[in-house]
Formats: sequence, structure tokens, C-alpha cells
Amino acid sequence: MSCGTRRKVLVTAFVGGASLVIAGFLLGYVVFPTAVRLRIIQSVQLSRGSDALQRYIKTPMPVQIKVYVFNVTNPSEVQHGSAPPLLRQVGPYVYDLYKDKVEIEEDFDLDTLTYYMRNTYHFNRGRSIGEEDDRITVLNAPLLALIDRTASKSAPMLTFLNTVLAELFSTVAPRRSARNVRPSPSQLSPFMETTVGGIMFHGVPIKCSRSGIFRGFVKSLVCQAIGSESAPSIWRSDGGDGFEDGDFLFAFLKQRNNTRFGPISVRRGLKDIGAMGHVVSWQEQTVLKAWGPPYPEESPCNRVSGTDSSVIPPFLDEKSVITVFQPEMCRSLSAMFEQRLEFEGIPALRFVADPGLFDTPARKPSNWCYYPSGDSRARDEYWAGMDYGAQDISSCVGGPLVVSYPHFYSGSHKYLEYARGLNPRKERHETFIDLEAMTATPLRAAKRLQFNLRLKRNSRIIALKNVTEGLFPILWVEESMSLEPKFTNLINENLFDVIHLLSVIQWGTTALGVMVIVTALVVSRGRWNNTSANAEDKKMREANQLPTFELSPEDGSTDRYG
Repeated sequence: MSCGTRRKVLVTAFVGGASLVIAGFLLGYVVFPTAVRLRIIQSVQLSRGSDALQRYIKTPMPVQIKVYVFNVTNPSEVQHGSAPPLLRQVGPYVYDLYKDKVEIEEDFDLDTLTYYMRNTYHFNRGRSIGEEDDRITVLNAPLLALIDRTASKSAPMLTFLNTVLAELFSTVAPRRSARNVRPSPSQLSPFMETTVGGIMFHGVPIKCSRSGIFRGFVKSLVCQAIGSESAPSIWRSDGGDGFEDGDFLFAFLKQRNNTRFGPISVRRGLKDIGAMGHVVSWQEQTVLKAWGPPYPEESPCNRVSGTDSSVIPPFLDEKSVITVFQPEMCRSLSAMFEQRLEFEGIPALRFVADPGLFDTPARKPSNWCYYPSGDSRARDEYWAGMDYGAQDISSCVGGPLVVSYPHFYSGSHKYLEYARGLNPRKERHETFIDLEAMTATPLRAAKRLQFNLRLKRNSRIIALKNVTEGLFPILWVEESMSLEPKFTNLINENLFDVIHLLSVIQWGTTALGVMVIVTALVVSRGRWNNTSANAEDKKMREANQLPTFELSPEDGSTDRYG
């Protein structure tokens, strides 16, 4: 091979190796990331016919609902004001929750989906500590709600209401000889003995039926008022559910079981992947009427914002903030990054709910408008009676309900001083979600919320004249999920195995380019050394070479010297 040809081969090798190195870096930092990003976007967008939309419409696995009830062990002492509440937590009672979206409509111009949510709960005995018909003693929520509603409309009416409350809420069956005798107001208790299934779904009775007990004029008016209310947790019995026809029933989650609620409109993410799942409107409203100054005066707390919790936009990092709209609370919840961790070998980011979510304005000024709608006087009165760590959502649900984190986690110590038997712990009572960062796939999550009622003295109601006052815990609920192995395997196969393969291709290409360059350098250096050595040898031979001559025959020699 000629010298010129060798030079061309070496130059080609250098150029080829450098090209491979550059290609490796371009593949690893431009081409592959762009391709993976586009693939992730296509796989999570809520486009018609996509797997993502099918999973969005019907969750592939149930969410677990764990119910923990605060059983009151000293109801009589609390009623007479002689002791603080002594509570014993019982649970969990576990329900499998299946979520479906029905009556779905698409709007291609607005890039939205509008649907109704339908939840179905099934009791999971195998994961529960007992049966749904386990007996418990809890604060009588429908009784306190009725008293609160009457007091807000006309305080003097409480005197008349007091005469029929025992008949409406008494748990003592009348004797056969006294069927037409009303129970005495002194027989009424602010507590009720019921079942776990009753207080959650099946209902506890408000005895408005005619049979068995004399029906007076006041009772008739009260029952008519109950029937005219639109509280979703109260409904009329038809006599086919084990109760008497005409009774009203109360349960915390009845309105969420086997019923559709909505509509809710969300972004599909086809035009803007960062807006995927974000709520546009709830019940055709973009601004609610639950909080702050009287509607329509502007209040940031009434804005509908955040995702619907079914999906979260992809490509998260440690600076991301997860915001979820919660219709049952008429507000949004936020979660911030806490730590990096692994779930079943998948790297994840953990986001935890804002511990100051229920703070007072003194601690978190942006919460100033989370008070029941009213003027500035109503605002000042509300915040004067609240401490941090709990929020009154009566203006949202139509009843005197206060929510908090379980066991008043991250709340004021004042609440723990009232009721005994509470022990807030971060690992048991905070709300969190672990997400795979690129696809924002939920790997593990737990949303935890406690329901409380205010127990207040009222001189017009005999049962409440001497009660030990305070914010009374009723129960708390954990909505949790943990991705099953078959789904984590799919994430590994469809995402991380592909990324690993692309990484191998990237670094393999780069390594091959480096090897070609190194080989070319070695060959080039060796060739240069050989050429230099040959040139030096030639010079030395030329420098040391002697002249040659031949002896003539006359000299008598045939030797040659040189």
C-alpha cells in the first residue's frame, strides 16, 4: 500500500471515529431523549382509542378505602360534662373502591373531556378487622346537623325542636304498653349506638314514619323540613332497606356509592401535555360559591384548579407541585416534593400534602378566604373560633362538618387536649403519593382525611346543656393504592428496559468511535515511528559509507573493499 493510500485510510478512520463519538452524544442527549419524550406523551395522552384513555375511564385495579372509627367509651360522662371524651380507634374496615367515568363527551376545540364519576364500594372482609355490623358508639351526626340547621334559621325554634328530638333519634324501643307515648327529651343522648356499615353506607334512621309512635304537629314540620333539604348524605327510606317507609336515613358516604356525580370537565392534553387532567369546571362552574366573600365577588379560594387526581401531567422533577381538585371539600389540595426513593426497583419521587393546608391566616395568609361565604364580619367570627389544623366545610357539604388530617396530625395541640386517645404520627397519618417522574405514574399513594363535629352546649336542647365542648373526632378514612407487580413489570419493560437499550446503543456507538480513533492513532504513530527509523538508518548508512574500489590483477588480489 502506497504512502498516500495509507494516509487516506488513517484520515478516514479518524473522521469515522469522531463521527461515531459525535453520533453517540447526539443520540444520547438529543435524539433518544426527544424520541422517549414523544413516546411518553403519546402513551399518556387521553386520545380516543388509546390505552391511556381506557385506563382513565375505568381504573384497572380497585382503590382501597380503609375506615377507622373513634368509638366513644364514656358517652354519659361527656354528655354531663364530667370528663373529656375517651376514644378508642377501631379499624380498619376495608372497602374496595371501583371508579368508573360515564356519559363521556369530547370537545376537540377546547381539548376537554366531560364526564360523570361513578364509584362502587365493596366490603372486603378478608382485609378488615371485623364485620360491617360491628357495634360502635359515635357522636350523633344527623342530630347535631338538624340542631345546627335549625339554630342558623331561627334560634327560638330550638325550644319546639327539643320536644320531638327524642322521638326522632331515640334508640330505645317503646314498650308494647306505651306505643303512643313519646320518649322524654331527657332520654335523648348526643351519642348513638350504630354499626360501621350503618354510619358509612347503609344509614342510621331518623324516625319520621307514622307507625309505632304518636306523630305530632311539630314532628311533622321537622320531618317536612328534613325532606326538603338537599343534603346528599340524607335520603328517604322506601321500606325495602330494613327501615320503615317514611324514615329518613343518614350515612357519611351513601351519596358516593353506586351513584353518579358531576359533571366534571378536564383537559385531554392533546394540545398541551402540561395541562392534561386539569379540571376546567365542576358541575359546569369554573368558580365555586362555597368560600370567602359573597358570590360573585372575587375569591381565589373558590377557583376550580388542579387535576382530577386520575392523571397527573408527566415529566416531574423536584421543583414540581402536585395540585388536585377535591369536589367533596370544594377546594384544591397541594403536595410538594419530599424525597427520592424506589418502589419495586422503580425510581420514584415522593410528594407529601402541604402540612399547612388547614392553617389559619395567621400562619398561612393565603388561606384567608377559606371561610363560609359571608361578609367581613362573618370572616372575623369564623377565624376567631378556629385553630390551625382543621377546616369547617359546612358551606360545601350542607352540614356542620369539620375536616382535618387523622388524629389532628400537623394541627394545634389544643385538639389533642380535648379528646383522649389520639396519637398523631407522620408515617400513619400524612397524605403522600409516590410517582414515577417521567410518566407521572402513581406507584403508591395514601390520601387520609378525618371527619369531625363540633360538640357545643345549648341551653335550649336538654341533651346538650352540659356537654364537654370541643372538636369531636368521628372517623377517618384512608384512600390508598399500591401498584401491582404486573403493572410495575410493564413500566420496566416499556420504559426502563427501552431506556437501558438506548443507553447501550448510545455508549456502544461512542465507545466504538473512541476505539476507532485510538486504533488510528496507534497505527499512525507506529507508521510514523517506522518511517522515522528508516530515514535515520538511511542517513547513518550514507554518513558512514566508504568509497569502493577493485584491485587490479597486477596487485595479485581479487578482493573488493568499500
